[in-house]
Amino acid sequence: MTTGPHQRQPIMGINSRLGRKPSAAPLRRGKSRGMTLVELLVVMGTIAILIGIALPGMAYARFSSRVSLCGNNFRQIGIASHSYATEDSLGRWPSFTLPIASSPLTGYPGIRPTYVAGEMIVPMERLGVAPKLWFCPLRPYWEISNANFRRTFDRDISMGADLVESFKRGTGSIVVALDTFWWVPRPLEGVAQATFPDTTASVIRRSDPWPERLDQSSTAGRPLASDDTVGGGISPEGKAATISGGHRFSGRVRSSNALFPDGHIETKPVGGLTWEVCNPSREFGYMY
Repeated sequence: MTTGPHQRQPIMGINSRLGRKPSAAPLRRGKSRGMTLVELLVVMGTIAILIGIALPGMAYARFSSRVSLCGNNFRQIGIASHSYATEDSLGRWPSFTLPIASSPLTGYPGIRPTYVAGEMIVPMERLGVAPKLWFCPLRPYWEISNANFRRTFDRDISMGADLVESFKRGTGSIVVALDTFWWVPRPLEGVAQATFPDTTASVIRRSDPWPERLDQSSTAGRPLASDDTVGGGISPEGKAATISGGHRFSGRVRSSNALFPDGHIETKPVGGLTWEVCNPSREFGYMY
C-alpha cells in the first residue's frame, strides 16, 4: 500500500526506529514459602486452647438458660395456682385427695412430695399448666415419661389426660409422680383427718405449716412447690452428705428452684439447701 503526499506517516516508537522489539517488564520470581510443621502445630495448639476455654463457658450458659426455663415453669404453675385459689370458695390452693387406699401406695412412709392425685392435672392444665411444665428441663423424666407413653400409644403426651393415663397404665392407679415437689397438704384416701405433708405425722425441721389457703400469712416461708431434690445422710443441722436431683452441672448439683405463695421464685445454691421432711432414720430427706 502506497501513501499519498498528504497522508500522515504512522508514528514509530523509539524501539521501532532502533530496530528493537518492545519487551515486557521483567517478572520477579520470589521463593514461595509454606508454613512449617512447627508453625502449623503452634496454630493448631492455639485453636485447641481457645476451644477449651470457650466450651465450658458455652456449656454453663446453656445450663443457666435451663435453670431460668425451670423458673419460668414454676412461675406459670404459680399463676395457675393463684387463679385456682381465687376461684375456690374457700381460697384453697390446689389440693386433691391422694388415693392411697385404691393404689399401690400403702402406708404414710411410702408417700413422696412428688405424688399428686391424677384429677389435679387436668384442672391445672385448663389454667395454663401444660403437662411438660411439671418437669424440670435439666432432668430426664419428661423424656422418659413421653417415651413410655409413645411405646403404648404411638404418639407423644399432648395433654394432661395423657399424663394421667401414662401413670395409670404403668402403676394401675391415678397417682401421678411429678418431677416437682408439691408442698400443699392433700387429704389421704381412707385416713381420717390426715394429710401429706403433715407437721404432726412427718419428721420435719420446722413447725410452721405448709400453705393451704390464699390468705395464710403464716405460710409465707413455705413453698408451694420446689424441684425434686433429695439429700442423703441428713445431719442434725439439716445438711446432707449427698444430694441428687435439683440442677446438676458437671456432675454436681448446683442449685434448686422453689415457688412461694406470693409468686416469687427462689433459686437456692446447693449450700443453702436444707431438708424439710425426712424419714425417721434420717437416711434421706426432701430438700429445698
